[in-house]
Amino acid sequence: MVLSTLFFVGCRKEDIKPVADLPPEIKMYITTHYSSQSIIETEIDLTDSTNAYEIKLNNGTSLEFNYKKVIMDIDGHTELPTSVISIKMFDYVRIHYPNNFITGWEMDEGCKQEIELNNNMDLEFDMNNEFLGCDCP
Repeated sequence: MVLSTLFFVGCRKEDIKPVADLPPEIKMYITTHYSSQSIIETEIDLTDSTNAYEIKLNNGTSLEFNYKKVIMDIDGHTELPTSVISIKMFDYVRIHYPNNFITGWEMDEGCKQEIELNNNMDLEFDMNNEFLGCDCP
């Protein structure tokens, strides 16, 4: 099961928590979108309203949730599951960057979204998943 493996590294003792301490909403998100992965590290800092829950999975993916338990940042090295962001953004990448795939996603202060491709290119989208521009190398 996804939530079975626990290792805690590189954290202050007061920040690291067992998986059992994660809210059910976050456990469900991980089970739904990353069912083949296990949690290897968790940090909970409820004094930080932007990224209160930080989770690292065994495939190197990092997930950050805010204090409302809403996903705010996904950072990985492999292709993101199509279930974690809008199909409209995935289709944009498939059409305009057919040789690349999405490795990261981030919500920026609730006004725009940014995705990172495997070639380190960043693409920005509005909250309606409309393309805004890119930070092209």
